[in-house]
Amino acid sequence: LSFIPEEALKPGVFNVPTYRRYTEFVSRLKLIFTARTIETRVAVLYPILSLQAQFTPSTRSMYEPHPRKDINFIDGAFTGLCRSLLQQQIDYDMVDETSMATADIDEKTLALGERRYDVIVLPPMDTIRVSTMVAIDRFAQAGGTIIGHARLPKYAADGQDKDTSIRTTVRRLRRSGSLLILDTKVKSIGRLVKPHLALQVKLSPMRKSILYTALKNGAGTSYFLVNVSAKRYEGSLTMPGAGTPVLHDPATGKERWLRPQKTKHGQIRVLLKLRPFESLLVDFR
Repeated sequence: LSFIPEEALKPGVFNVPTYRRYTEFVSRLKLIFTARTIETRVAVLYPILSLQAQFTPSTRSMYEPHPRKDINFIDGAFTGLCRSLLQQQIDYDMVDETSMATADIDEKTLALGERRYDVIVLPPMDTIRVSTMVAIDRFAQAGGTIIGHARLPKYAADGQDKDTSIRTTVRRLRRSGSLLILDTKVKSIGRLVKPHLALQVKLSPMRKSILYTALKNGAGTSYFLVNVSAKRYEGSLTMPGAGTPVLHDPATGKERWLRPQKTKHGQIRVLLKLRPFESLLVDFR
């Protein structure tokens, strides 16, 4: 903490009042998230094995694109898919193949530890472990939803003698309709994912700059929203909920009651205003 006169502070160094506001804001965020559990129902498989299978040493700088086009394609398309999910108010967890091997299937739900997922998203990938493919197949047979990029697994990380089993499983999933395929621009991700999520929100008008996550505790579900743009947002938020919605501002600690409207589907709609880079929590009492 610096007590140098404000005009003498270096860029990135806060003065005392600003630093106090910052620490109070972070403390309130910590209270919000530690008192609740993130309720994410979408699992995105991390395609690290496909990148490792394609990787060759390069003399280029780490800041330059790799010379192999396949690596750049998988990396770029994976990033674009994850960004598209967030921009369509679909929160997700990244899951690795080691965890997938220990997954339990509970009806149409994939269970990893305390997490439960309704949808598995396969990013662009060509290499996968047999154990991961078995878990995905079990999830599909239980009625789970799998959404995959057009570049699907065809090689087994366990060895070439296992490639046939990977390709056979992928063909069976596609024929059964359990595996839905994204278009090449991944813009269909929201249209394919959202119908399979019991808990979802709707912004009107929809904005890519508004990110959202659902938080649960014993009292019910809360909705945390962030405006990541320099433009103000004004619209409406429609969500499941019971009780009266309360708006909590972690920047000030202030709360105010909202005036809800009931939709014909039994959800709650409230007016929502977010200043540039503002975050707010909608709770129910």
